[in-house]
Amino acid sequence: MSRVLPDASPFAVVLITAPKPAVARRLARTILDERLAACVNVVPGVRSLYRWEGKICEDAEVLCIVKTRHALLDRLIERVRGLHPYSVPEVIVLPLVAGSAPYLAWMAAATRPGPDRRPDRRPTNASDRGRRAGRRRRR
Repeated sequence: MSRVLPDASPFAVVLITAPKPAVARRLARTILDERLAACVNVVPGVRSLYRWEGKICEDAEVLCIVKTRHALLDRLIERVRGLHPYSVPEVIVLPLVAGSAPYLAWMAAATRPGPDRRPDRRPTNASDRGRRAGRRRRR
């Protein structure tokens, strides 16, 4: 079951680039530990072309795709700016307009302050567990 969210969706997707996988993982782990995001996908192998100080540059980067709530955006952006090695880090916010109802409920719960600081697990269904187990057995 999916859910189309109202225009004022409480959720957002944030794109952040980092110069190296280690930097991206450090950013991801910090914002997850602080419950500023529910999930961060770290995507290596991104090639970025951009204009900087009057020149066109091209660099290998790592893309972080962050799922969070709008209410956390200011804190998330400030935290990224404080941790990031770039003087002007890319932090772009996109609205999340629809999604799986169970996943959205999990996102809300995973970004809610709580007494325990352990990471929450994403909801899975039986077919997901079977596929994951099957991948491990085939090695």
